[in-house]
Amino acid sequence: STISRFTGNGAYLHAGAEFAVASTKAFTNMVAVGLILALSISEISQIEKEKIIRDLRKLPNAISRELLNYDDSLSETAKILNSEKSEPPIFIGRGLSSHVAKEGALKMMEISYIPCLAIPGGELKHGPIALISDGSPVIAIAPSDEKLTLMESSIRECKSRGAKIILITDSEGPISTLADILIPVPTLHPVLSPLTCALPLQLISYYLGIERGVNVDRPRNLAKSVTVV
Repeated sequence: STISRFTGNGAYLHAGAEFAVASTKAFTNMVAVGLILALSISEISQIEKEKIIRDLRKLPNAISRELLNYDDSLSETAKILNSEKSEPPIFIGRGLSSHVAKEGALKMMEISYIPCLAIPGGELKHGPIALISDGSPVIAIAPSDEKLTLMESSIRECKSRGAKIILITDSEGPISTLADILIPVPTLHPVLSPLTCALPLQLISYYLGIERGVNVDRPRNLAKSVTVV
């Protein structure tokens, strides 16, 4: 890329070419490289580092199984979001998952041209909850981390106002009963949840773009490299 020619050094992904304009594997690989960089300068215990690295090594196989085991939940979600009655979706998450929610909303805007919002679960009560009415689609990212109980509370707030909950989680606990559509992901170390939860979000956007007849590899108004100075 242009930037790699100008920089003095870099941590390259070696993920192969990303032919689609909307980044998918480049995003997940950058998250993984960022995690390795963080671990290299972190002061957490060696035992905890080894736990994370151990699960990071499991990630390729876990993701392969995740992709192979998807049922109709992703395409069903896309059909719901493409319905004439559907309102713009709201993505919610807490902690690391609040940033994953932003990635999900970005992908959906990029390749399906649907306006959507990404809101940290803790901020719902401070205004955005006014947007939720009967049938509003809420895509909730809720991995089994220290924020799970708080996320359950946020989802209940949306559910009580009639929202249709599309839940991405690795938990088999009470939170899963709140889902109108449940999209399971593999259970790994909590810091790896952005990698496992990003995949279904990317695929939902893909299926939604296909439903809407959009060229998902070449979104309008977007380019792979900025050439205008």
